[in-house]
Amino acid sequence: MLLKVRRALDYLFIQCTSIGAFDNADGRRFKAVLLVATWLFAIVLTILAAISFWLYDFMGPIRQWAQGFSGPKVPGLVAALVIGIPALMLSTKIGQRSVGRIAPRATFRKSLVIGLWYMAVLMSILLNLNRYGALVALGLHLVFLAWLIYASKQVEAQG
Repeated sequence: MLLKVRRALDYLFIQCTSIGAFDNADGRRFKAVLLVATWLFAIVLTILAAISFWLYDFMGPIRQWAQGFSGPKVPGLVAALVIGIPALMLSTKIGQRSVGRIAPRATFRKSLVIGLWYMAVLMSILLNLNRYGALVALGLHLVFLAWLIYASKQVEAQG
């Protein structure tokens, strides 16, 4: 299963290199790293939100921990860094693994599709603000991951 997810993440990275300047492969690779890192960040945040709303409330301990800080934004920034830095590192590793397999050139159609997907990823982060939204976001991420696994299998079968 882990190998399937790894192939799916490689497939996502390669598809994300289709956005950006037509002949700038390094810039497209950098944008793909950021897009994949944002999706990984959204997945972890959605899982934590679903657990917090349905199984164990994380907000009580977080409020106690946050009382020592001067402002309300510090715990959120710390949480974003704790989740975001590993997501960025994993995305960079995926990019290094897929260095020779980027999309040959950017296309407008793929850029449009990836832009819409990225907006959906950002909106899924906002869905985590309530109980049922977290479940909907978790379901959307699982469906998208299943589609990525299926699409990567199809590409591998074609050659």
